[in-house]
Amino acid sequence: MKECLRILIGIIAFVLFLIPATRLYKFNKELNEAKKEEVLSEQLVEHWYKNFYTIIAFIVVGMILALLFSFLS
Repeated sequence: MKECLRILIGIIAFVLFLIPATRLYKFNKELNEAKKEEVLSEQLVEHWYKNFYTIIAFIVVGMILALLFSFLS
């Protein structure tokens, strides 16, 4: 039971770290395209600030789950 819980928490923590990483990658890609076109829209910046808090929340929850994972080991 403890081993299953450990595996489940590990998978959830990995997914919660993967989500912000993909969002940051997507934002970086959009930012590079905007720089190439020399058009940095305010919409892109606003979109980034809206997603920033979500990304931080995913990272914090992922870190908490990673700590739980390490305590169960």
